[in-house]
Amino acid sequence: MGTAFYRATFEKQGTGSALGWKNCAAASGAMATDQGKLRIKDPSPDTFRAATGDFSGGLAIRQVGSTLEHYGVTNTVYDGTDGYTFDKLLAALKRGQFACVAGDYDQVPYSLRGDKGFDGLHTEYWHRVTSTGITVGDPLNDGRRAGIPNGYVTYPFSVARNYVEKLDRQIPGNSIHACVLDVHKIKSRGGNANVRADHTRASIVIGTINGTTRLVTGGTVTGQSINGNSTWFKVWFPAASKLGYCHSSVVVRV
Repeated sequence: MGTAFYRATFEKQGTGSALGWKNCAAASGAMATDQGKLRIKDPSPDTFRAATGDFSGGLAIRQVGSTLEHYGVTNTVYDGTDGYTFDKLLAALKRGQFACVAGDYDQVPYSLRGDKGFDGLHTEYWHRVTSTGITVGDPLNDGRRAGIPNGYVTYPFSVARNYVEKLDRQIPGNSIHACVLDVHKIKSRGGNANVRADHTRASIVIGTINGTTRLVTGGTVTGQSINGNSTWFKVWFPAASKLGYCHSSVVVRV
């Protein structure tokens, strides 16, 4: 059985840098960049932070969105004035979108927290909806000592809702605070198109798609030139649960 979505490599905020414990948004943005670009671009939390140009403390969700655009990850920012709700965010996640989400950490149960004493405002990377909740990349969950989760966790829906809605109540406005990634897809130009393990004609074929199949793409890379065309799309191929490449002569954006 395949995996529907690529999942970004987990990033911790406590990297040892001077701003590490204020870098929840930068670490979440780094994960979102990896997700949106399918590893074509994969900044560290500290590199993402440097790209913001802000070294003074925590980052606002709008700064995360603009820095994602810097890396080529298109997105929509909701920062308290857009009427965006938890239910709308949940619907976006169910459609296969991904998000960096700000909330109040005191709504997260101790068993899921990476810092048992922290109860302030926080930003996380939210990956997908499952049958039991939402898969969350909390940058504090680095397993640095016993009792701290290591990597992705699942928030029950009630926890996720309380996390975003309590922040919404504390800050003037009518919207939760989130940065929601756009999803870009390709399809075959006609007939079957090969998905290869690398951006060369000689690499193995991990699968094929037809004109009705859509694959998520992280963008294009330069690979082997075929008939003078060296542009390849990097894609997630769910049937094989692998990243792959399609030559641009056989696919088109949708």
